[in-house]
This record gives sequence, C-alpha cells and structure tokens, in this order.
Amino acid sequence: MKTLDQPLRYYGNLARSFVSLKNVKSLKMKLTKKQCPCLTLEIEVPSTTSHQTRQIVHDIPVAVVPWKNWPDFYEPRVPDPDISIELPSLKQLRTTIDRMRTMASEVMVRASAGGQLILQIRADMAKVSTRFKDLNVAHFDGPVDNSDPETDSQGNEDSSEIVQCRVDAKKLALFLNVDHISTNTTLCSIVHKRLVTLCLQTDDNVKLQCFISGIVY
Repeated sequence: MKTLDQPLRYYGNLARSFVSLKNVKSLKMKLTKKQCPCLTLEIEVPSTTSHQTRQIVHDIPVAVVPWKNWPDFYEPRVPDPDISIELPSLKQLRTTIDRMRTMASEVMVRASAGGQLILQIRADMAKVSTRFKDLNVAHFDGPVDNSDPETDSQGNEDSSEIVQCRVDAKKLALFLNVDHISTNTTLCSIVHKRLVTLCLQTDDNVKLQCFISGIVY
C-alpha cells in the first residue's frame, strides 16, 4: 500500500477527470509509473452507438509519499461546525459560482437556521447575492455572535441564527466540479468566519470532503 500526495496544482486535473464519470460502468484506480508517478483512472463507459463499451484513461501526476512520512498525513482536526446545511443541486451552484468568479475573487457563504443558503460577493460597484431557500438543516449550534457591521440580515432574519464564512471563490468552484458524480447528499458545514467543510456522499456510501479555510481581514 502506498500513500499519494496530491499537490494543489494537480487538483484541477483530478476534477476534470471526474467529468468522465457520468454514466460510468466501472472505474479502476491504480498507481502507475510512466514518465513520472501517476494516479491512473481507467474508466469504462457504455457506447452510445453500440452494445460495446469504451475505455477512457486519465493519467494524473502525483508524488509518492514514503511510508516513514505517512504519519504526517491525516484528516484535519477541525472545530465542530456552527451549522450544517444540505446543499441544493451542485450543477446549479457551480453555474452560480462561475458567474460570481468573473466579478470577484472571494465569496461569502452564509447559512441560516431557517434553511437558507446565501452566496454573496462584493464587486467594485455593486453587491450581488443568490439565495437558496427551504434547505434541510442537519445541525445548528446557535445562537451565533454577529455583533459586527459585516453581517447584514435581511427581512425577518435573526442575525444570531446566521453563520457565515468568506472563502476563495476559485477553491469553492473547484470542489463543485464534482457535480457529475451521482450523490445522495452534499453537506456544507460552517465554523463561523473560520472554515467551510463540504462533504459529498455518493450512492455507494463513499465520502469526499473538502476543507476551505476562511478569509479574515
């Protein structure tokens, strides 16, 4: 058994490979040595013109971690979230974030105990936000201290029931590239102003987690 180190510059290649996983029949992952060590994905998909299948191969460069360094790699220890909310369609979210990225490099992710998710950016001349309502809230550990001018509750919202975190829009968009994977649920957990954790659970009970640190000024 070997451990792989997947540097940030390779994440885009891995995310783009996920595009081929739509309607996949089988997937084999293996470590190969070509011009450099690679994580090779052998994807078998049905043919659209016959009863046969076709194979797609992706070679993603990786760095192999020596066994003596394995203890240095572990799941991040993070605080308990202030809120966990089920995300709407990842495809819809990705479209929204891709549009926002053209106007700003950072996005404020806000979730309320009432089941609302708000994505908000501040451009030079305007503030743009998209709101998703009636989402399932799996956990809320409130009330939250929002005694600062950055939190602007709207309508009948109680600011003590709003959890928010500003993150890099590019990193958020990178995770949303997995919208082609068939999923049961995707949870967004937020530690107020510190961390956003995205957890995707597939139909085969496989979990994919992404930790995005908050941007604090």
